[in-house]
Amino acid sequence: MADSRKPRGVHYDVEREAVPVRLPLEHKAHFKKLAASEGISLSNWVTEKLATATGLPVPDYITKERERKSA
Repeated sequence: MADSRKPRGVHYDVEREAVPVRLPLEHKAHFKKLAASEGISLSNWVTEKLATATGLPVPDYITKERERKSA
């Protein structure tokens, strides 16, 4: 059973739902490195890229995560 607890101090202001995605292992490793280099989680990195690619706004919690990690 996956641990669905969010990190301490993280408060999301929107409802979220898990969407399992199957990726080639090489892609996942590459995406994880990119997310880490940008200071955000893989999940939030994917959410940001999908939002940007489809013209949706990037959720505020992602911006806040970036700010927290860069502080």
